[in-house]
Amino acid sequence: MNGELWLTLVDTADIVGFSMTFCVNIVLLFLLKNRGKNLGTYKHLMAFFSVFSIFYAIIESILRPIMHIENATFFLISRKRFNYSTRLGKINSAFYCACFATSFVVSGVHFVYRFFASCKPHLLRSFNMPYLLLWPLGCSIPVTMWASVSYFLYPDTAYTEEAVTNVLKTHYNWIKKENVSYIAYVYVSNSHLSTRAE
Repeated sequence: MNGELWLTLVDTADIVGFSMTFCVNIVLLFLLKNRGKNLGTYKHLMAFFSVFSIFYAIIESILRPIMHIENATFFLISRKRFNYSTRLGKINSAFYCACFATSFVVSGVHFVYRFFASCKPHLLRSFNMPYLLLWPLGCSIPVTMWASVSYFLYPDTAYTEEAVTNVLKTHYNWIKKENVSYIAYVYVSNSHLSTRAE
């Protein structure tokens, strides 16, 4: 499948996914507000998850990410909707990584709540006020770490600049390099690759 067809499918899925996410989560929020009185603190977790899902769908629609693997490099390429600097583009890409991490962390908190509810009901008090406020703080630690690693430990280098230019030219030749920002996760250094090739 060529890159243009793939991106057409991805963009179509994005529109459908955004629409469904928005509609389903608005309905869920409405139900939680009007019919969720018996859910206790779980109602707050569900409401947060719904609001976050809508926020994440908006971020994904704005950044329009492409995830591409080439040799030993994983690229997160964001197609710019607006003209902004390379540094801001990299910050946006790291922010997308933070949102991606948040979805896992929030799912983990849901499983902890369900485990407490079914196996350790006496620990459910940790989801009541004021302890409930500590959960977002605890969740922010791995999310911030993931965003920081994405931004600081994977800097743009001559190799990544050349590699992303090659990826765009080979697979997405209608996308200009100045219209994207990216984070390149290089798992094996370029010198190590050339040594292995010899």
